[in-house]
Amino acid sequence: MNKNSLKFKLLLLILIIVICMVFINFYTILQGRTVEKKYSNMINKMIVIDSVGKNITNSTFYFDKYFSSKTRSDYEEYLKFYDEARKQINSLEEDLNTDSLYILRDLENLLDSYRESGIDALQKFGRYEKTDKFYNDFVETKQISEYCNEYIYKLHNSYLNYNRNVYKVLDERNKLNNLITTILFFIITCNCIMIAFIFSKDITDPIEELVTNANKVSKGNFDIVKINKSGIYEIDILGEGFETMVKDINKLINTIQENAILEKKLKDQQMINLQVENMLKETQLKVLQSQINPHFLFNTLNCVTQTAIIEEACETEKLINSISQLLRYSLSMMDNQAYLKDEINIIKQYVYIQETRFGDRVKFNINVGKDLENIKIPGMSLQPLIENAFIHGIEPKEDGGVIDIDVYKEKNFCIIKIEDNGQGMDIETLNAILKKDDKEKHIGHTTGIGIKNVINRLKLFYNDEDVFHIESEEDKGTTIYIKIRRGEVN
Repeated sequence: MNKNSLKFKLLLLILIIVICMVFINFYTILQGRTVEKKYSNMINKMIVIDSVGKNITNSTFYFDKYFSSKTRSDYEEYLKFYDEARKQINSLEEDLNTDSLYILRDLENLLDSYRESGIDALQKFGRYEKTDKFYNDFVETKQISEYCNEYIYKLHNSYLNYNRNVYKVLDERNKLNNLITTILFFIITCNCIMIAFIFSKDITDPIEELVTNANKVSKGNFDIVKINKSGIYEIDILGEGFETMVKDINKLINTIQENAILEKKLKDQQMINLQVENMLKETQLKVLQSQINPHFLFNTLNCVTQTAIIEEACETEKLINSISQLLRYSLSMMDNQAYLKDEINIIKQYVYIQETRFGDRVKFNINVGKDLENIKIPGMSLQPLIENAFIHGIEPKEDGGVIDIDVYKEKNFCIIKIEDNGQGMDIETLNAILKKDDKEKHIGHTTGIGIKNVINRLKLFYNDEDVFHIESEEDKGTTIYIKIRRGEVN
């Protein structure tokens, strides 16, 4: 994607805004979760401290109940609530202030004493029936239970005071975070608005300039100043296109005015031109009438052939037959369809003539797939191309060269490839040949048909603009491709 394109800049602007908003949201959520975690931790510890007190109270309740019921379940409940309180005490050791830790340690020691004293009282109660044997331990256990509740109360107050200070710190931090979030949001919003304003100005200013110039053009004023570059690819392309359009309109108007003046002058000469044209037609008719009759030429060649047979000049006979077939075919097939095998056959006659003339200086290789011989093709399409390759590619070289003619299938196409290793052409010469007017005289051995004529007939016959392709390089040769769709092959 072009970095100067409008699409890229819009996506970049949106991406920047989204990233900024995501950053703010992420920062706010992160800070909120931190504060929430602190609050949750404080509340949980307060709940645990209260739960420790309740568990000790429940343990003491079942301790008292056992002395009246003597049931095993009451004894187990006494120990269960103690163990639960002991676990909860252990979970409170993290994240406490110094005072709370001291109280917590004293509470742990009291709980240990509470359990030892309670176990002793219960065991003595089970062994002795006299009260004085277990009474002291019973009273001591009750006192320790009360001490535990007092320490739990102290721990609760100590942790509450600690939480009050923590809450103040969290509240201040929360206010600071809110302030930072607000400032960030304000800064990002202002920057986004500023970027959006600059960006919109970069878009609207050149568009307004285009609109102003378009209004001038609509009123007939084509003298516009050069449109400034905006730095946005699409708008710059639009501005260049507008400038080009105005220049072309100006040229067109000037051309129309010049043509109007020329047309007036030409009308004055129209009658004289018509008279001259009539005279030229009469002259051309006379010239045509004075030309040698082709049948007379063919009869003469046949007569020479018979003479060569009588004189047993076989090579002369074969050469005259090739010339006769080539001339007859060129005259009869100019505007007709032909099969590829007929075109290849007439090429072989031309090849024989040139090999007779030039000997080893020229070599022709012809390779045609058997299933492609019945392809229909405009008459006299291939021979002018071979002739052109020989005259302009091979003949100027002192050491001669090779011309290869290959016909093969490739995917959905039939390819006719004509390749020579002659002197080739540069780009300018190649373009000049392709753009040459059909009416321009062509220098050839047998016909006046040029490459442009062949190209036009192939395009019309197959209704395909890409049917003909030529490649050439100086001192390396020329290759011509005729590309016929398989649907056209049958």
